[in-house]
Amino acid sequence: MIAEYLGQRLGQNIVVENRPGKGATIGTSQVAKAAPDGYTLLVSNISSFAIAPPLYGDLDYDPVKDFVPIVMVAELAQILVVHPSVPANSINELLALAKAKPGALRYGSSGIGSTQHIAGEAFDAAAGVKAVHVPYKGSAQAHLDIIAGNIEMMFDTTSSAMGQIKAGKFKPLAVTSAKRSAELPEVPTLIEAGLAGFDMTTWYAVYVTAGSPPEIVAKLQAELARVV
Repeated sequence: MIAEYLGQRLGQNIVVENRPGKGATIGTSQVAKAAPDGYTLLVSNISSFAIAPPLYGDLDYDPVKDFVPIVMVAELAQILVVHPSVPANSINELLALAKAKPGALRYGSSGIGSTQHIAGEAFDAAAGVKAVHVPYKGSAQAHLDIIAGNIEMMFDTTSSAMGQIKAGKFKPLAVTSAKRSAELPEVPTLIEAGLAGFDMTTWYAVYVTAGSPPEIVAKLQAELARVV
């Protein structure tokens, strides 16, 4: 959506290249090495900028030195969804199931170190349960395996999971933010479900490669602010 509206404002076609994998760090690395001309933009989230640096020891980019932040575009809650066949309609019922069969529940993510992975680990720690992490190259692949019944659940952003929820293919149980989501007001927070202090959101922002011309950075900032 950002590319569509920014392209209209700039009078240029903007090509979207999805580069999933390794908690969004593969695409982030590509932009870090791009020509610093302001024509290669990165839309990424908390995973590749705040989670990955202390988690991985082999990153080939510096999240501060190699990028110029343009604008914050969104802050989203994550939502815990399960396959409709999972015999749990609340967090308490899910926890009872997890405690009765340790390791039986599997949760997908878009990769090790992704926000979905971190949310899953935090959930395990806060609830005193142990679910098995199954990493994928992206959320879409994890969605397919939940729909197929190969894994039982995952944490994902509301924007990513909403289509499957509306289609009845995902059953939402709770959101990770301190307040309920305006998109799913009937779904409780994990705090309401008894996990005190559980407040995790994901932010998304747009960047360009460090060294890009200041006048182009200023133009992008102005136009992206209008788009948002």
